[in-house]
Amino acid sequence: GYVPPSSPGGLNYCQQDYWGYYNANQAATLVPKLFLYPNEPLPERYRLQPIPNYTGTYVPLSSGADRTVNPNAITAGTLYRIIYPTGGNAKIDYEPNQYTDARTNQTFLGGGIRVKTVTLHDGINAANDIVKNYTYSGGVLLNRPQFAVPIPVYIGNDPYNTSGPAGSLTALSEY
Repeated sequence: GYVPPSSPGGLNYCQQDYWGYYNANQAATLVPKLFLYPNEPLPERYRLQPIPNYTGTYVPLSSGADRTVNPNAITAGTLYRIIYPTGGNAKIDYEPNQYTDARTNQTFLGGGIRVKTVTLHDGINAANDIVKNYTYSGGVLLNRPQFAVPIPVYIGNDPYNTSGPAGSLTALSEY
């Protein structure tokens, strides 16, 4: 059998997390909530979650969609039971992937699912069930999903730098 979607009216393409998996939100847009930290290094400047206890400047960029992982909805459409012709079955339970944010040292739910347990039932007696539990070490997110990129603003009246040495344009700032 398969896990049915929790949405009775069918799936809406805006009901997805950062990685494109179903999350049952009620959003009308795919634009997520983002946080801008202008004084952070470029890879940390646009963030999906706020940095706890941050004392510098930060700006919530939008009141966009909730694109976080919903552990109760992410398994929609997945295989959860295999029934064998002998009467036995295998039941599969899943959990969301997790990753640790190196900047905040916090663990977040990540894209996709992984097998948590498999229960093998012989079809005769539940006391004979074999349960296999799976554990995973913490994941590392190599690249965050990107929903914003900085655009350099250059100084001077010569955008093609024909008057100075090659490659001498200097970025005034990034937005």
